[in-house]
Amino acid sequence: MTRVTISLHTATIGSNGSDTNLMLTLYRIYDHTTQNTIANAIPTQAQAQEVLHFLQADAPGNTLEIEEYTQSTVKPGFGRDPDLH
Repeated sequence: MTRVTISLHTATIGSNGSDTNLMLTLYRIYDHTTQNTIANAIPTQAQAQEVLHFLQADAPGNTLEIEEYTQSTVKPGFGRDPDLH
């Protein structure tokens, strides 16, 4: 089985410089036959469909599914400082 990882992170920045979208929607492909995630952090559903097509051709007997999930664009430790509030 082929493992695919695609990484592209974007965030929308408002005109005043603040983040307007702190969550990023990504897609992964899960193989129910082997119970493994075989592709992760796919940035668009169209790209996930394309990767799914190639993986199904590679393993036609496996049951594959595209899963949508969200990931925060704020890195841990870069949030609000509780000492200031």
